[in-house]
Amino acid sequence: MSASTPQLAYSLLNPPIGRGTSGTVYRAYSKSDPTGIPHFAVKAIPRADLRKSRKQEQVVREISLLKRLCHPNIVKFVDLEWDASHVFIVMELCQLGSLKSYLARQRTRRLAEPEARMFLRQLAAGLFFLTTHSISHRDLKTENILLATSKSNPPGTFPVLKIADFGIADHPTASTNELKGASKGLLTEKIGTLLYMAPEILREDHYDARCDLWSVGVVFYEMLCGQPPFHPVTSIDTLLSQILSPIPPNLALPPLIAANTSAAAQNLVSALLTRSPTDRLSFQTLYTHSYLDLNHIPASDSLARGMERISLAMELEGRLTDETASRRSTRSSLRKGKDRLALIEELVDLYTDGIAHLLAYRTYLGPAHPGVGDLTNRIAEYMDKAEALKAETHAGPKADLQPALQSSEESGLPPNPLHSTISQTWDNLSTSLDHPLHASEPDASKIYQNALHELTKAERLYTADSPSSALPYYDRGLALLLRAVALAADDEERERLSTEACHWLDRAQHVRNAVAVDGDARTRARWKWVEGNDGGRVIVKRGDLIDVVYRSE
Repeated sequence: MSASTPQLAYSLLNPPIGRGTSGTVYRAYSKSDPTGIPHFAVKAIPRADLRKSRKQEQVVREISLLKRLCHPNIVKFVDLEWDASHVFIVMELCQLGSLKSYLARQRTRRLAEPEARMFLRQLAAGLFFLTTHSISHRDLKTENILLATSKSNPPGTFPVLKIADFGIADHPTASTNELKGASKGLLTEKIGTLLYMAPEILREDHYDARCDLWSVGVVFYEMLCGQPPFHPVTSIDTLLSQILSPIPPNLALPPLIAANTSAAAQNLVSALLTRSPTDRLSFQTLYTHSYLDLNHIPASDSLARGMERISLAMELEGRLTDETASRRSTRSSLRKGKDRLALIEELVDLYTDGIAHLLAYRTYLGPAHPGVGDLTNRIAEYMDKAEALKAETHAGPKADLQPALQSSEESGLPPNPLHSTISQTWDNLSTSLDHPLHASEPDASKIYQNALHELTKAERLYTADSPSSALPYYDRGLALLLRAVALAADDEERERLSTEACHWLDRAQHVRNAVAVDGDARTRARWKWVEGNDGGRVIVKRGDLIDVVYRSE
């Protein structure tokens, strides 16, 4: 392969970094980039191979899918080019390589459960996107799962997982209702990678998208154990007999690994690695599983998402305060009292969902980040607000208002489930299938203008000697500003908005300190550090009415 093909807008670099089902993958840089730094991965497919109708159909399908897919956990399509000898699919470069190579670099070739769980959550999020658009990957394996970083991410943040290589992906003909339970969209090709291949692909004349669930189970097993369940094998015949054997009906982690793995993870592995697709964990059950909590995956926009919920809660809290003052001047009816309780429950729900996103952002930043301490104190402050509101209802905490970034079984603490609300998305699946494969994002410039409007109000209130009234406007403005950062069109705009957001965050913190000088000391004192039962790692627990449980990584 020539490293300088004149017809291309990209220069390909040897050696190759991988070989997919349809071609060879190279690192590449744009010829218009004077730095020569590779930012792209280019799959080179020999045109001679495309003379075969099946191969041609496969490549066209892969290009069509990549051009339409837009999700943070799916590799991004950039360009399509060709010359006399090759067709070139240009994609984003995932700098950390494949999950397979990442595992190989580990001393034990396996991951600690918290790290494996983080990768599994991202893999499930990407698969959810594919499933809701009737796409079966059919070749999910550690070699086809890539890991990336971003220059906009803080140093030391967790890698971003990307599903890649859609060379044999297909659209099973399944209806929405069928996907929700036992998918009946039928596929017939005996295709995939044996070590990750579901038994029904080899055993049955037809199979469906549930084969991807088995592959996810194999990947999770490999992350925890360092090797797939059917490995090592002495021959293909031995491997086939192990895959097709009906015993045991569910695979399980080896005893030595299971002894150091949470019950939730063990159960999930067995539920995914169930030989019968009828008895296997369903897509819906996977996507709503509390172990995954797909609504609160740590990401760069977790802060913006959390502040959006918090700002909505503060706006609603303002209405509650106004209504309370109004009722004091008139006789309140029983109905008004009931409405107030409903409003308080809605407030607590908003606060707890926002707190869960902020805790996700804390995990995203990592323990060494200088901003973690301030973020933790801010979370504690919002917890105080939620607890004070909940106390007004004279009732215990509602189970579904308890955010947990780790399952209760994993943490060793009492049950604390906040199930993700992805089931609501699932219920609206038929609607989403009629829409493009990526949702249209709001305009960042409009969001920025709305943010400035809120922040200007906050400044006016502060200068009018009403700093406590200014705080909700600061929070709403910052939530909008952070959202604008997440939606910025390019790096230059993102950097400009980030700089401005830092200025306003400092300003808001200054006002907050002016309102309550002793606030930080008070909130810090209410955090309780508890030793875990999982090898000495520390678990943080806080709250009288609402608990937040998560690992201190």
